[in-house]
Amino acid sequence: MYEYRQVIYRMRLGESDRAIAKAGLMGRHKAAELRLLAIEHGWLEKGPLPEDGELATHLGKKPAAAASRSQVLPYADDVEKWFKNGIQGTTIHQALERKYDFSGSYSCVRRYLATLKAANPEVTTILEFEPAEAAQVDFGNSRYFGECLVLREFSDQFVKARYSHSYQWLYADSWYLNKLKDQLQKEFYYDLFDYFPEDEVRLSQLKARDYAKKYGIKPSSPDVWLIAEYPNSWFIEVKKLNEECREGQLEGFAIITKYLNCKVSIYRLYSEDEEPKSRLVEYDKKRFQEVYQSLNNF
Repeated sequence: MYEYRQVIYRMRLGESDRAIAKAGLMGRHKAAELRLLAIEHGWLEKGPLPEDGELATHLGKKPAAAASRSQVLPYADDVEKWFKNGIQGTTIHQALERKYDFSGSYSCVRRYLATLKAANPEVTTILEFEPAEAAQVDFGNSRYFGECLVLREFSDQFVKARYSHSYQWLYADSWYLNKLKDQLQKEFYYDLFDYFPEDEVRLSQLKARDYAKKYGIKPSSPDVWLIAEYPNSWFIEVKKLNEECREGQLEGFAIITKYLNCKVSIYRLYSEDEEPKSRLVEYDKKRFQEVYQSLNNF
């Protein structure tokens, strides 16, 4: 039912059936039929978008997401306890299978964990690393090759890495409509959609585009994407110790965290002449929290 809510949301923004069809979300005639149904039931008015059950009633489709989620509910106490202890989703799924002969798929566990993450956002993921940790390194007065340091320091924690600096995948039309010409960008695009559920990527792009339209700020991607077994990937931005984030960077970090449920961090480099403590950490955390909370208004 996600695609119907996405189209209804865009109709609320004033997009025409032609524009929706051009974006590849739904055929023009089908969009016109959905618009009539949405007008009839008040779905284009302000307020929450229709739930799966309501859509299913009027569209004659089974609300599969709700059914999948209900399979986890009998074990909610255990799952929430494991989640709070930082246990990975794949491990939780395996534990449910061993302990309760759980027959549900990993996808329904992942969706349930996503609801827990939404209720308990990890807004502290934007931070500086402590001096004793691998992320703070003595790198002279230059940040050149900082991305290479990230790859070296965390090489044992991921199976693939992609450079994502300057990629406009969150908001640009060429990325949203998959009209890329550069081969490296195409590889990043397909990795992104192979790794994350398509509806989550599309939602993050839609929210970024809406954010840019509303505030005039284009959310941008961090420098590096480190890829491990789903869902344990990590976006990292490389900065000098007191280098400020550019416009759109914290906004991009917040959108990735909220809608892709993905870890995002700032990796700060310092020289031997600097105290390994950035003056920007508290500001970055505060600004990140503000942006993250503002996303609830979309």
